[in-house]
Amino acid sequence: MLGQGGFGITYAGYDQALGRPVAVKELFPDGSTRVGITLRPPAGMRLEGFLEARAAFLEEARVLGRFNHPGIVRVLDVFEENATAYLVMERLEGETLAARLVRQRALSNAMVLELARRVGAALEAVHTAGLLHRDLKPDNVFLEEDGRIVLIDFGSTRAFVGGMTVRHTRLVTPGYAPPEQYATSARFGPYTDLYALAATLYHALTGQAPPASTDRLLGTRLLALPPGVPEGLRRGIESALALRIEERPQRVTDFLALLEGTAPVQPRPTTVIPAPQPERIPQATPTVRPAPTVRPAPSRPAVPIPTGPARRPVPLPIPAPRDPEPPQRRRRSRRRSRAGLRAVLGLAGAAIGAGLLLARDETDPPLLIVSALIGLVAGVLLWDLLPLLGLVAGAVGGYFLAGSLGYGSGIAVVAAALLGAFLGYRLFRLIQR
Repeated sequence: MLGQGGFGITYAGYDQALGRPVAVKELFPDGSTRVGITLRPPAGMRLEGFLEARAAFLEEARVLGRFNHPGIVRVLDVFEENATAYLVMERLEGETLAARLVRQRALSNAMVLELARRVGAALEAVHTAGLLHRDLKPDNVFLEEDGRIVLIDFGSTRAFVGGMTVRHTRLVTPGYAPPEQYATSARFGPYTDLYALAATLYHALTGQAPPASTDRLLGTRLLALPPGVPEGLRRGIESALALRIEERPQRVTDFLALLEGTAPVQPRPTTVIPAPQPERIPQATPTVRPAPTVRPAPSRPAVPIPTGPARRPVPLPIPAPRDPEPPQRRRRSRRRSRAGLRAVLGLAGAAIGAGLLLARDETDPPLLIVSALIGLVAGVLLWDLLPLLGLVAGAVGGYFLAGSLGYGSGIAVVAAALLGAFLGYRLFRLIQR
């Protein structure tokens, strides 16, 4: 076995017909089992999900079969057997860039620049075919023993149309995925893969992956590259790591031109903070253009400027913020509202008092007046007694509610009555305000 991932196992094989070693990749999702040699999908995966995974696996074979590029792993055959699918590829001898970085931590500037050229050329072939790799990272860059650098694992490859916003399955590797890959509907293009390539080169130079793009959007800063990195390589990596799409190189050729120092226009660099250094290292002296010759104006006699005691600055008054409605006006407005409500309740009480007598065929004017006055006073006092009425009504309501829920007696009934009284009191106090 050469390796294993979340959806497949790669075995060392031998093509007897051609007489050469090969690598055979089997679709084998995590949790799968075998009945004899037949694959059984994991219990948690529905049949539709497995069929979709198999279709994507076969699509990877078709994508790779379109290329004949030294920087892209070659596919020799694809077939379905044992209820799954197999991909036969050339066998690569060496290690992934991720494994190399575990051993060496960081690579030389010359090696990183060569890495950028080789992987960039492979990406250019992918983009020319209208595709994006979408999962470029040190694990998917293979360093062969003879010096060949190969881009592998095209399982996430998708077609793209420049400038269009599309929906896609979100697939990200933190540190290497740009912000647009975290969205389910976004604009994709070669600049998406260039961000991942720049992050891979950054890791190769510093020994660590850059912060996730989502963390950088929230304020995490990108540490500067080591001081010995050539200016072109530094400028290309920092530009391609820009969070905004329009600030990145738009094509591989633009990116390589930045690396080689032949770009006509320099994109705005990504904001970085300097990495801590044990000692100060002198920077290269920038080239300064000579200033244009300016002919001096004819000399004139100097005019003396009168001097005097310096004036002390006078602070300007700062106007206090204006309250759109003074507190006194708000209080008067509330008082008028309360007086109006009292008047309404008083008139309603007077009408009810007089109406009760009229309902009993009592038409004696003095008696009607007295009854109306009593109703008027009762209506006005009702406003002030609202909180007390709310307290009583809430307590009674809480008591009957507890009884309807099956609590005939005990602490629950008392608690319900007290809670109802409190809520009723507060409610009517709010009405008064």
